[in-house]
Amino acid sequence: MNEECNSLVKEIAKLYMEYSDEKFSGWSKAFYRIRALPSQFGGNGSYINGDEVELIGVFDHEELLEPLHKLFKELWQALESIEKEFIVCLLVVDSEYNFNIYFDYEDPEKWSISKLDGGIGIPVGYEQLIEKSI
Repeated sequence: MNEECNSLVKEIAKLYMEYSDEKFSGWSKAFYRIRALPSQFGGNGSYINGDEVELIGVFDHEELLEPLHKLFKELWQALESIEKEFIVCLLVVDSEYNFNIYFDYEDPEKWSISKLDGGIGIPVGYEQLIEKSI
């Protein structure tokens, strides 16, 4: 990634962490997933609070999602100009202001966040990401 992309990633992470501090009392980790397809650019997220995982409601957190999606779209466009555009991007932040960002270029279902069909609200496959980074 170039300097512009690095700067955008830091800005995205900072926005999400500051918002989480303000709105999600007691949070320890939060996730945000963007799916970027020609016909759809959107995302969803969740956060861990104690033993609970809460989904981030679109209508409850509109003041976060609009600027967050704008920054992710800028990142997507910036990456497209130097590498290739991602299909899925996963941001992982924690309450100590650490963050990681992951990209997938092939699977639009990668790292889905849901509580449907047995989902627990944590991105599917997140455990494998942790194992790879250790």
